Amino acid sequence: MMTANLEKLTPELQKNLTDFADANNLSVRELAQLYNMIAIHKFIMECHTIPITQNKTNRRWYTRLPNGKQVVKTSRTDLEEIIVSYYANLPEVKQQFMQLGLLPSKETYAMAEPPKLLNTCTLKTIYPQWLELRECEVGMNTLADDLAYWKDYIEDSIADIPLSQLGRTKLKAWGCRIIKDHSMKKKYFSNIKRTLNSMLDYAVDEEIIEANRLKDIKFNANLFRPVTPKEENEEVFTEKEQQLVMEEAEKDSMENDSALPLGICILFLTGMRVGELCALRNCDIKGNYLHINQMVTEKQSKTADGGLKRDGYMITPHAKTSAGMRKIYLTAKAREYFRQIRELNQKNGYPCGDKDLVFQRKQGMCNQRVFDCRLKKYCNPNHLDLPFAKSCHDIRRSYISRLFDSGLNPDEIRRIAGHENIEMTMKYCRGRKSSEELEKVLEQSLST
Repeated sequence: MMTANLEKLTPELQKNLTDFADANNLSVRELAQLYNMIAIHKFIMECHTIPITQNKTNRRWYTRLPNGKQVVKTSRTDLEEIIVSYYANLPEVKQQFMQLGLLPSKETYAMAEPPKLLNTCTLKTIYPQWLELRECEVGMNTLADDLAYWKDYIEDSIADIPLSQLGRTKLKAWGCRIIKDHSMKKKYFSNIKRTLNSMLDYAVDEEIIEANRLKDIKFNANLFRPVTPKEENEEVFTEKEQQLVMEEAEKDSMENDSALPLGICILFLTGMRVGELCALRNCDIKGNYLHINQMVTEKQSKTADGGLKRDGYMITPHAKTSAGMRKIYLTAKAREYFRQIRELNQKNGYPCGDKDLVFQRKQGMCNQRVFDCRLKKYCNPNHLDLPFAKSCHDIRRSYISRLFDSGLNPDEIRRIAGHENIEMTMKYCRGRKSSEELEKVLEQSLST
């Protein structure tokens, strides 16, 4: 049993407490108060024989007080504080404290305020609990990024600083330092900041700190590595380029009796995400509309050291966002492509039931690399006379830009694209005209 009499401690423990008091600028009285509170807490928790459990679904902690009242808290620490406060104010318990020498003054545990510098909880302390909650909140790819940012930029820099001391100054110094040391672009730093914000928000929710100071900090734009702006025709296909690529895909499909090249053509005519293309089933094609309700994503598995590694691909039974669950109109040309794809699948012996995938291969289901590699081959300057190698995402930009050029209502374009807000849709809009075409339009417009 612990005792509040510091003189009864071993010389080694006395020295440790003295060093701790010096490091935290504590008086002897404050140190005795702290020791007294720890002893009371230990004594009460040993006396509390009612089980303390955690619900595996909502992660909350449960117990009952001797009076039958149920107590529920989001953290075990908060739960134990309620238990200790209840017992410490019972007359019979106070009497036991007096007999044990745990109350050197009239102050009770419930009345005592811990010294303000004693909150030694750090990012490293909360990391396991935060990570467990984070796994439930985000996808595995985002979680893999979080783990990488933690290891590379947070763990060895600010993770051991008490959260109560992690104010604006220290956070700003940390941010400026890693931006400069790693010559970061603003977008990459924003991703790291997102991870740290999540951890600090968790600390606020658990009442470890009062506020997340990082959210208020603005970093000087001049600190970041400048982003070289791309020419618009680097991120979008012109009408002529789209025609060349689709013709090349049709030729590839015919020469190899393969349905996969026609997936590039479908992307141009639907603007869907390539992950959505890979997850298409025959039953998703209904008349003149294509229904998007699932996608192929990269699968991550845990390693022995708690990290994540790539482990193939899987189909998730939902779209990227809630707005991604949508239907897309199929033009006559798109419907003809799907008819050809079905015939090729039958010819190659692939199953063609309603629940079977539209795009299949001998190695299993398709993934983004299957279509990215084909598109890269079609865009090769030695293969087609195109100035830049472009991606499947550039096809999506081209589709959205083409809808804008057609004069369609922006909110309707947002819905077709599967975006949650119009701002995101506007970011996809690019000029699709070649320099010669643009010059011709400007000449006509400005000369009138």
